[in-house]
Amino acid sequence: MKKIEIGEPVFQRNLLMYPLYRKDNGDFKENIKTIDEAYNEGFGKFEELKEPSVNKIIFKNSGSFPVFAIDGEEVIGAFQNRVINTAFFSEPNTVIEVPVSCVEERRWEGGRSFSSSGVALYPSLRAILLKTTNKSLSLNKTYYSDQSIVWKSVKNTLSSLKITSGTLSIHDAFKGYESQIEWYLENLDLSDVSGLVAFAGDKFICMDLFVSPYIFEKFKKKILRGYALDAILLRDRPTDFINKDKVKEIIEKVIRIKMKKFNGVGKGIEYRGEGESLIVRGFKKKEEEDFLHLAVFPDIKL
Repeated sequence: MKKIEIGEPVFQRNLLMYPLYRKDNGDFKENIKTIDEAYNEGFGKFEELKEPSVNKIIFKNSGSFPVFAIDGEEVIGAFQNRVINTAFFSEPNTVIEVPVSCVEERRWEGGRSFSSSGVALYPSLRAILLKTTNKSLSLNKTYYSDQSIVWKSVKNTLSSLKITSGTLSIHDAFKGYESQIEWYLENLDLSDVSGLVAFAGDKFICMDLFVSPYIFEKFKKKILRGYALDAILLRDRPTDFINKDKVKEIIEKVIRIKMKKFNGVGKGIEYRGEGESLIVRGFKKKEEEDFLHLAVFPDIKL
């Protein structure tokens, strides 16, 4: 974290982003696959449990590559669309249970298999996942979210965007605003970037930092689509220019936050912390290594 360089600000409509550059790990290019790559290449798939559960699904990695997922990634189909509650790391030729939340309330039928959606949730809902799974870890040592709060956020978002969805699916919001979301991704030059600090509607919405530009590039479009949806939700609030000092302040706060360690989903270690008006989660494969991914959100009241 201390070897991060803050780039020049990038404005995309009402979304303001500061690129983050690493002074270390720039050449990290371990052949880690995303869930989208694993699905498209035919060796990674999500399935319902034999007895389907709202908060758990199965990930089968039948390939020769490890697979890494981050919080908020969506998978669609099966009995209902779900989002991944926290990061996971799957070794080759393994099967793991993945903690998830439902983002489609009025459906409980279909096949057993999911497909990749190309979407990660908007930061304000990712923050809800983090805050409520923190509570679950504290009480039950499980990565379960508060499903009722997740559904409430989905309903409010659909209502704010005037999206009609027969099954109250957040995926319908991404589909309904697809062209506007893609506008936020146009003509973005984010080469050699390892992460972003994002602001919209005069507020800090998220920071995502990856171990290297190579890994960031794999997740870039997916997380940006989530940022864009939050920016659309805040479209009536102008985004003032926020200078680098605010970004430095956020990073310094993250460094000061004391993190608790938990066994990761699959392989690895999960780090979580709250304080300084922020909530933070990070994932490492090994304790002595750097964060493969670190996510930071403004703290929220539930």
